[in-house]
Amino acid sequence: MANISAQQMNYLKGALRQGVKMETVAAKLGLSVSATRKLIKRETSEPSPRSWTPAKDRLLKKLYVLESWDALLSTFAGHSQDAIRKRANLLNVKRDASLVSAAIVKESRAVQKNSNFTLKPCMSCNNDFLSDHKFNRICKGCKQIGSGVTSYKVAL
Repeated sequence: MANISAQQMNYLKGALRQGVKMETVAAKLGLSVSATRKLIKRETSEPSPRSWTPAKDRLLKKLYVLESWDALLSTFAGHSQDAIRKRANLLNVKRDASLVSAAIVKESRAVQKNSNFTLKPCMSCNNDFLSDHKFNRICKGCKQIGSGVTSYKVAL
């Protein structure tokens, strides 16, 4: 892909607004017509909603430490839980288990007043989560990524 200077990019944008022929613009920039078209497409295309932008990275750094997976998945719609984990790992952002547990305990106390939810450790990741019945032992995050317990040890 051709790289051009900021001055050449300004010329390209201005020439396109004025309706200058593509061949003329390409010759002025010293590029082929196809390279010029690719350059225009690259510069005018919108980023994919699934791509990570610097703004999304900053938001991930703030939210990843304390927010639940449900909140993270709704904030970063289009990204899977695994993609969020990988990006956080790439950015060297770690979840503080004690802070997350404290936030979950606080949330669970509010929920328990109005329902039958209880705070339990997940059998897969060992993080605390709100269980809605006594046989629910895997958190939503582990269920979503399919990393739930795949084998059970039976003590005889």
